[in-house]
Amino acid sequence: MKKIFIRLLYLLVIIPSYLNAQDTITINSDNYKNYLDLSRQYYKEYRYRQAIALLEKLHSFDTTNVQVTNQLGEFYLNFNNKSKAVYYLEKTLTQDSLNLYALLSLGDFYLREGSIPVAQECYERVIAYIDSNNYYAYRQIATIYHSMGGNFLPLAVDYYKKALKSNPYDLPSYSKLGNIFNLTDQSRLADSICNVGLKIDSTNSNLLNIKGYALYNMKLYLETINTFEKVFQKKDTSAFNLKYTGLAYLSMNDFEKSKHFMELCVEYDSTDYEPFVVLGQLYLQTKEFEKGIACLDRAEKVNYPPAYKWSEMFKIKADIYNQLNRWEEAMECYQQGYKLNPKDITLVCKMAYQYDYLKQREKAINYYTQVIENADSLKFPGEVKLAKDRLQKLQVAKGRK
Repeated sequence: MKKIFIRLLYLLVIIPSYLNAQDTITINSDNYKNYLDLSRQYYKEYRYRQAIALLEKLHSFDTTNVQVTNQLGEFYLNFNNKSKAVYYLEKTLTQDSLNLYALLSLGDFYLREGSIPVAQECYERVIAYIDSNNYYAYRQIATIYHSMGGNFLPLAVDYYKKALKSNPYDLPSYSKLGNIFNLTDQSRLADSICNVGLKIDSTNSNLLNIKGYALYNMKLYLETINTFEKVFQKKDTSAFNLKYTGLAYLSMNDFEKSKHFMELCVEYDSTDYEPFVVLGQLYLQTKEFEKGIACLDRAEKVNYPPAYKWSEMFKIKADIYNQLNRWEEAMECYQQGYKLNPKDITLVCKMAYQYDYLKQREKAINYYTQVIENADSLKFPGEVKLAKDRLQKLQVAKGRK
């Protein structure tokens, strides 16, 4: 209780009296530097009000001192006072148009605010007139092009490489490059750039995750699992690395391990429909049919995936209903999937066979015919063979009538 009273006394009496005392300070050329040093000391001691009040007095005495205007700009940025931060940083540039700190700080501010051209101009001035090897400015320009995507990604790659040439230890640039290479289906380059970064920090989780994803896309599933395991050992688990570890095990037909990681994945993030769809497929494989339907129902409620993914979800649910002998519900799922993706040959063939099994021959003939007319026999040999065999038998049976 005594300690609380002392703190209240400090807040109510000592600080206001100190600030009032500070108002009586007279700045002159003799004590200017001492008070500037004192303002920095206040800031280091987390005495922010005193630091800013003193700096404002210093600025009133000399409006041209860039150390003061930069310091005020920094402080106001930290306290999210945007208008004052910009005011003081711009004041710096009126005195020193090539002030490195002010240009980088303003560039970062405008980038956060979404004023991309102004931000980029600040960084380009740094490179053109102050420091042609400034890795931070290169990386920030790369970030701008990266955010623009599409045709700007090659420019982002070029600037990230320039950043790394200036600073080969800049791990964020390795991560960003790896992400771009994965995004543009250049998995080998993603793996390669991550390996360079991992020589600097072999336990960097970002690089390991990017590398793991690249390995998965290269169908190197065991290497994928081993890479993500290094992240798990750091207890740096995320929905992302759980998901792709689960998918890697699924590709290796290890359904139990895949199910384990996918179940963990949906605990970490229940907003991604894909793990629910995969779990539905896994529960079908392990004959846990009710769990499979429940997962697919949740996938449908999470959000609407692309049409072909949603169609796949209905196809899996139909397969589960068939295992439960719930033929009509299975047929409804096939129909919903077909509406979303009528070009899915496997789905069309399953629909045809379902109608065939339910003795709805005209509909079966219609869908078997679609398979034969639209399917590439090299890609879908099983579906084409089944469709031809069953279509021939159905037409013979129809002719007998």
